[in-house]
Amino acid sequence: TYLEAIEQVPHLVSSETDHLQFLRVCDGDIWAAAQRLCRYWKERKVHFKDRAFLPLTLTGRGALTKEDILCLQSGVDAVLPPSPTGQLFLFSDRSKLTPLNTFEQRIRVDFYLVKVLAQHERAQTEGVTNFIMLVTPRIARAN
Repeated sequence: TYLEAIEQVPHLVSSETDHLQFLRVCDGDIWAAAQRLCRYWKERKVHFKDRAFLPLTLTGRGALTKEDILCLQSGVDAVLPPSPTGQLFLFSDRSKLTPLNTFEQRIRVDFYLVKVLAQHERAQTEGVTNFIMLVTPRIARAN
């Protein structure tokens, strides 16, 4: 799929998948970085299907649909401000799930958020901490 992306949208490949990011994540292991880069495009094609080779933006005309963007805006998953030491965080709150948030939309939203976080060099070398709020309301909300 990486070769397909290079052939169809070389500008997108170079702008959205910086090879140095993959090298940092893999501690300079070129082979592992190449495998990770190829897997990135394979997973992107699996989850975004015919929109995989569109920009990963919040316009509704890119890889994320308007419904995906609404799922992101629901606040189920959010990037938190960095800690005083610079650690990056992703927060997931299951209580904000709605029947409109499909599993596929959540995967695409998480893909987008991880891509945003991965642009930070600190995330590439030290990772990201994911907080998941597992508590859900015991009583259904009244409308």
